[in-house]
Amino acid sequence: MLVFWLVVAGCLLVWAIWFFVDTLMRNSGATKAALKLVEGNIEVMNLLGDPLKIGFWISGSVTEHLGFSAFLAPRWRGSASLSLPLEGSRAEGRLKVKLEKRNGIWQPYFARIQIGEKSMLLIDDERPKGWLKRLLTRSTS
Repeated sequence: MLVFWLVVAGCLLVWAIWFFVDTLMRNSGATKAALKLVEGNIEVMNLLGDPLKIGFWISGSVTEHLGFSAFLAPRWRGSASLSLPLEGSRAEGRLKVKLEKRNGIWQPYFARIQIGEKSMLLIDDERPKGWLKRLLTRSTS
């Protein structure tokens, strides 16, 4: 009987951790910025249908850290790579998006959505990442 309750407690612990992480991912600024990107694309919204919601099993990562500008002003920076299942009234799809957080604002630089057999590239901005790469790119151009 003790083994049964240990298994139940273990399952509840795993579920609680998953629920906590899933809630954090759904409510992150990166996820909200990615959803706004899709909602702002008329062609994608015509395929998916309105209302649009995030489905089951978000995957990816979101990192944020406090950095400093040249004048030592604190700035929130971060990066995110997400795969979001989207559900509309007409169809379902999966959005793969990469974002950077600069000056407190999440900005997507890559986004691709798969709706059924159709794949659409929404953003493909291959700008260099990282302060050193940006500095080297500016000095050579």
